[in-house]
Amino acid sequence: MTNSARFSLLFTNCFVLRQLTLEDAEEILFLRTDERVLEYIDIEKAETLEDAKRFIEKINSGEEGWFFWGITEKNSPKVIGTICLWNIEAAESKADIGFVLHPDYWGKGIMQEVIPAVINFGFQKMKLKCIIGEAMPKNIKSIKLMEKFGFRYKKESNEYSVYLLTALDWLKKQVSDKPHPVILSELKIPSSLQVALLAPHPDDFDAIGVTMRALHENGNKISLAVLTTGVSGVENMYAEKIGNSDKTAIREEEQKASIEFFGLLPEQITFLRLENDETQHMAVTENNFARIKEFWDEHAPDIIFLPHGNDTNTDHQRTYAMFKKIMETETKPVIAFLNKDPKTIGIRNDVITTFDEAEAAWKGELLRFHKSQHERNLRTRNHGFDERILNVNRKDAEELGLQSKYVEIFELELHLKQ
Repeated sequence: MTNSARFSLLFTNCFVLRQLTLEDAEEILFLRTDERVLEYIDIEKAETLEDAKRFIEKINSGEEGWFFWGITEKNSPKVIGTICLWNIEAAESKADIGFVLHPDYWGKGIMQEVIPAVINFGFQKMKLKCIIGEAMPKNIKSIKLMEKFGFRYKKESNEYSVYLLTALDWLKKQVSDKPHPVILSELKIPSSLQVALLAPHPDDFDAIGVTMRALHENGNKISLAVLTTGVSGVENMYAEKIGNSDKTAIREEEQKASIEFFGLLPEQITFLRLENDETQHMAVTENNFARIKEFWDEHAPDIIFLPHGNDTNTDHQRTYAMFKKIMETETKPVIAFLNKDPKTIGIRNDVITTFDEAEAAWKGELLRFHKSQHERNLRTRNHGFDERILNVNRKDAEELGLQSKYVEIFELELHLKQ
């Protein structure tokens, strides 16, 4: 990370987090000598104004490798506290958080507003997976403050209690704090979280394309597993070559074309080509489960997208059942986004992605890459594959009374190990 990034300005409703300057030396001297401030923390003291200036110069040199901000009110340049991410371990994507505040400003809710900005910076810009906070057991106010933001007690270390906040915990905290349904754009989703999709058929990714686009633009790495070949969705009249291998090639080429348009790389897609049973649906076999588990273990997702199990589509039901089987032994925390599609029977509206006509036009173009499905829908339903999906998105937005014309809907399952 460059020095310019290290001194990024952060803004909240009432405060500015900025780089320290030598003009802040008196405030820094106070914060590093006042006994009330130092009662519960162990930091290098400053005895003189020159000590404070040297500390500021050291911080600004980047020598410590910290991200360090002075806290100021928007209507005043005076530093009233400091906050930092320090003890950064790039290999493990973790850092410690530290903060101090002038006693005149205690009890006014300032840190409740400032700390989330630094947490978001750590998880989104630095791509941290974990932020650690330490407090003396008698420092009840700091402990309660950390717990308010989802930090969980981990262990005792010397004189301190150690608390941990993972990127996934932070996402869960945001979702739980907001009234449902939560709009995806209102969440600060950590870009360090790995995203994977279990798509029963080619085109299931595209059906939630606006949500995927938001995560892609957020910087989350996305891995897509297409479980079945989807040959039953290709009508014999669609092409001259009608063998299953030809139908498989048709569906996969359509998916590759849509993904290229979307912006994913070829290596981000895996075609598992799982075995079908006599009904031409994904077979419930140990071999098929092992193939899905192999993909899972390779990509180790933090967030998994898949169809809701309460669905009339057999492959959707079985995909969800395979996921639940993985969860029986999985020890890594995971949040599952179960998406609504035209065949979903019932779903809880936990998180929604709203979008307008411009994004609907983009999504329609993405869906039309699946030409075999588009033409089948035109023949059997008198509208294209794009309109089939967008009609559901439009109807759902109307039923939820949204101002936006379209919405993608997800129910969440939290599989968070303590």
